[in-house]
Amino acid sequence: MQLRVSFREQHDSGESTFGMSTSLRARHSTPVQEVVALGVNAVRQFRQEVTSGSRPERSFLRGRVETPEMDALLQELESTEGLEEPTVRIHRPHYISQGLWPIRELLGFESQDVLSRVQIKPTPAEECIHMHEQSDRLVMLTKGSGMLNVAPGRPEMFPRNLTRFELHAGDVVFLSRGLGHLFFAGPDSAEALVWHCPYVAHGDPSYQSLMRATSLMKLAPLKDVLFDPLLLSVVYSVHHGCTKTTALCQQLHADRQTIEAALRGLEATKMLTLNDATHWNLHPTLRIEETDGRIHLIRDEDGVTAKVSAKLRT
Repeated sequence: MQLRVSFREQHDSGESTFGMSTSLRARHSTPVQEVVALGVNAVRQFRQEVTSGSRPERSFLRGRVETPEMDALLQELESTEGLEEPTVRIHRPHYISQGLWPIRELLGFESQDVLSRVQIKPTPAEECIHMHEQSDRLVMLTKGSGMLNVAPGRPEMFPRNLTRFELHAGDVVFLSRGLGHLFFAGPDSAEALVWHCPYVAHGDPSYQSLMRATSLMKLAPLKDVLFDPLLLSVVYSVHHGCTKTTALCQQLHADRQTIEAALRGLEATKMLTLNDATHWNLHPTLRIEETDGRIHLIRDEDGVTAKVSAKLRT
């Protein structure tokens, strides 16, 4: 079998396309080994480019399986030995099930990398953006579809200007370590092969400490707004009667695109509401109080009150 994946990346001069192929050409090599080898080699190349500075430290790259067709590739994988019984099975979080195979067992050389075969049920709306600070990922979607959210900028508690694009069976994505991301599986679920390079064990304290989560689809934690100067300034200004986008731009000395991105995020997370398509108001569940030089954000919802406080910036 000759497996080929074409990757595409956007440059100032236009879209650039380049491909990667693998054929082990080794006696008794299997389709599983072909697939695993391509993934390992692709991640190694992209990691070298990041290390050399020719690719951004936090970067992603999209690609697609060109040959063979995905259905034919899956038939090849199912009909050959290699991925029958995983070394480890993990069900975490609850909507994801995955089996893990060490690369050293699949290809026969020493490696800290791991291949996982992942089944993803429809993703809960409250799921969070996360990152893997010590591990690159290569994802090949084999069944289903979904929406990938990527935060290509520096890590922040409340990522704005997310890049979103649909993934379908046959799509391949490289996600560098430290890159914020979240995949929302569609209503029919999704399956994927994922290369963890290197692998950091699920469940142990070091794995959890390497991940930072930020609310994306549900209401943002109050502390996310409290400690983000821009978001707090927008909420504070609206509270004091500056309710139009243009007025907020002038008062906060920020460009319209930045303010609109902040407003959209605050609206999506139920911090602000837009009335009459012109005026912003605090969401009915949110209150702001000021006492003794401190600001307090208070959320009353479903009979539960949450409150965070900080010194008021002047």
